[in-house]
Amino acid sequence: MATFKATIFKDRQREDKTWNVFIRFTHERKVRYIATTMYVTKKDMTASYKIKNQQIIDKCDALIRTYREKIAPLNLELNDMPIDDIVEYIKSGKKDNGGIDFIGFSRKWCSSHPELKDIKNYISAINSFCLFFEREHILCSEVTVKTMKAFEEFLSEKKRAQSLYTSKIVRLFNEHT
Repeated sequence: MATFKATIFKDRQREDKTWNVFIRFTHERKVRYIATTMYVTKKDMTASYKIKNQQIIDKCDALIRTYREKIAPLNLELNDMPIDDIVEYIKSGKKDNGGIDFIGFSRKWCSSHPELKDIKNYISAINSFCLFFEREHILCSEVTVKTMKAFEEFLSEKKRAQSLYTSKIVRLFNEHT
């Protein structure tokens, strides 16, 4: 489970007598710190270097809420991601939660290529991929080799679909790049 907390490093006082506020991110017992643009002075902190200025606390809470909203679409994939990848994902300035909606792109691509004889296979592959993820919104950044191997395993009962659907998903992924 991913957790966030605003924190100060007491040994990192700047020359102007301020401290940078960091957001501590903990995931799977690993910790990373994300620097913010906020700074506090001695009067903004308690003797134990905890933030007491309510305006700063509110800004940190809003930032943490933003980070949580940003990683929310990752759902269970978050558990398989290395902490450094998650931090990079959080820090990326993209407003669209990290990239292109693969399913949205794929459905649009299918509707613009009705002339293909096997378009129904593409649509079935997309539907199976959504079933595998248990959601309709999948980012292109989530389509990885590891994900595709898991998808292939998910289809192991249906031998023909296993190769057909994975090849269609790969083709759709290549179309977006």
